Formats: sequence, C-alpha cells, structure tokens
Amino acid sequence: MLAALIAATLAFTAGTPSDPIAPGQVASEKGEETMENLVQENAVATEAARNWVRLIDAGEYTESWSEAGSMFKQAVTADGWAAQVAPIREPLGSLVSRTEKSIEARTDLPGAPAGDYRMISFDTAYSASPERVETVVMHKENGRWSVVGYFIR
Repeated sequence: MLAALIAATLAFTAGTPSDPIAPGQVASEKGEETMENLVQENAVATEAARNWVRLIDAGEYTESWSEAGSMFKQAVTADGWAAQVAPIREPLGSLVSRTEKSIEARTDLPGAPAGDYRMISFDTAYSASPERVETVVMHKENGRWSVVGYFIR
C-alpha cells in the first residue's frame, strides 16, 4: 500500500535503503538510459530533494506539503503532515550540516506504481542531534522530481 511507503511520510527507522550508491557512482535498472543521463537526473533529483528539506528546516511544513508529489499529498493532508513532522523535527534543533551520502535509482518501490524513483540519503547534523540520516524518496512525475517520502533516523 502506498501509505506504507510514505509511512505518514515521516519516520524514525532503523533500516537503510537497499544497495545505496555513493555520490559519484551510478546504477540504472533501465538499459536504455545512458550513464550521462542518469548522472544528470540524479543531480536534478538531489537538488530538488535539498530544496524540499530546506522547507522542513525553515519550519515551512505546509509549504513542503504543497511542493511534494501527488502520492505524498494523497497519503496525508497538509494539516496532518504539519502535525506529524513538527514534533519530530523541531526537537532536533537547527541544521548544522547536510551531506549527500547515497543515491539509488529505482523503477519500483513496495506499494507504489512503477516509475522513475530516487532514494537520496544525507548525513545530517542538527544542533540537538548531530548524527542523523535523512532519506528523501523522489519520484519523477510530469517531468518534475517531487518528494513522495521522507524519513529521519
């Protein structure tokens, strides 16, 4: 079920995405996609993920919902998202650093339709919690990368 993928779109988890790819490495399940295109798509998806988490950093939870993908919006309302993310994110404090850790290109995710996905993980430090990993699940829909999942562990 899609809601399970999004897990109310925010969760503390112990697991990690399967077979992550370190920055600079690439992998593709689409034989026709060239390495150059994959690298370019990864960069665009990563920048979109960074822009989205900046909204979370700024406490702009309703705006982050507005900028999320349609699957995200179908799983949770704007008010529901704000009510879920605030009590988890705010105690972590202000952002100290965020460094790309890995990116994984996928064409399928459990409970989600086939498509073009990127699971992007960041090593993130906050003022009250210096060692966290954020994973942002991106989906390309209508030519645009948008967030369909967000996890902090």
